[in-house]
Amino acid sequence: MSLCLDGLEPDAAVCLDGPASALFRGCNGVITGRIQVPGVSAHASSPDGVSALEKALVIREALEAFRRERAEKTPSGLFNLGVLRAGNHPAMVPSSISVPARAPLTRRMNTSRKRPWCEM
Repeated sequence: MSLCLDGLEPDAAVCLDGPASALFRGCNGVITGRIQVPGVSAHASSPDGVSALEKALVIREALEAFRRERAEKTPSGLFNLGVLRAGNHPAMVPSSISVPARAPLTRRMNTSRKRPWCEM
């Protein structure tokens, strides 16, 4: 892409990113984000706390349903919740949770449309 932006016209390009073991015309990308869930911190023995972890488990169930739905439509478009950070002490109800997330974007290009920079 940077060659095109610099005004050069390459004959071809190969991108070796992703899990596929085949060459295909396509367009991939990724969305990264962070899910933040608030709670109310309190000592674990107190009824005043609202656990961000328990609230996050409800969100996780909704994300799992979304994951199944997305996998039916786009098998290579699954997403990942890779890290979970919650609380600061085992005796405290966690007041917040932060979960970085990553979702690949996969869109096969329509090969019937010719592009001057991408002809095969």
